[in-house]
Amino acid sequence: MNSTDQPRPFLGLITALESETKAFDRGKPIAQGHFQRREFDCAQGRVVCLQCGPGPERSLAAARELVAEGAGALLCAGVAGGIDGRCECGELLISEDVQLVHEGAPLAVPQERPGLAESALRLLAGSRFRFRAGILLTTATPLLDLSERERWHTLTGASAVDTESAGVALAAMEARIPFLAARAVCDSIKRPVSKAMLAACDNGAAGSVRGLVRAILRRPSLLGDFWRAGRDYSKALDTLRNARKALFQACFEAMTDPDRERSEADAPNAPGPEEPIQ
Repeated sequence: MNSTDQPRPFLGLITALESETKAFDRGKPIAQGHFQRREFDCAQGRVVCLQCGPGPERSLAAARELVAEGAGALLCAGVAGGIDGRCECGELLISEDVQLVHEGAPLAVPQERPGLAESALRLLAGSRFRFRAGILLTTATPLLDLSERERWHTLTGASAVDTESAGVALAAMEARIPFLAARAVCDSIKRPVSKAMLAACDNGAAGSVRGLVRAILRRPSLLGDFWRAGRDYSKALDTLRNARKALFQACFEAMTDPDRERSEADAPNAPGPEEPIQ
């Protein structure tokens, strides 16, 4: 078999929401299996994306499906809520550690290739958005209460919270393949989703447009809350789009050149941006 017959590297990408998926590929989904699926090429090889919906159990199932198909690395990407005071909307957090809230306590998920975060930071250098490494916390349901976010940050040191990354990390640990999570902050301790907006969404029949319109008519100031939340969410999606190339490259390098990644992990002071361009 010559070099042209060798299969191209295959990266498994896990997202939860349609908007997150479209930050990486805007093609039409393939009707196949339990999850919405997209397949596309990047400069380094083939990417297969499964959009799993929210929750660590769903992300674990989707990631295991990609592993069974032969994925050489797993990338979990999307938006997250900031839970430390440093987080700003639109900032990208690269996982240096992932913890799962299990039975009320944080459980760290070991990573097969700890140097992958340093590789991603190296490739992101010069980006026109804020980025840094940090601990990601995964919960079964969105962590929206501000006091609860502060409590979990104090307990774990986590920078952001999502509902999928730990599930994908568990699948990668089982398969002993590289894993990376990248999360763009869509709301933060400084700019949280307002309680009034959350109440309007709850009372709006889980997203019913008619219910939300009624809530806004009763309280017009909610319109400003929704506008600000939409702007912050769009900023986070822009960050994911702009980080796409570097994230893919880091993952493919981990598959094809693991020695480079290990050397970066062993470096005493791996270089990383302290003050990225805002």
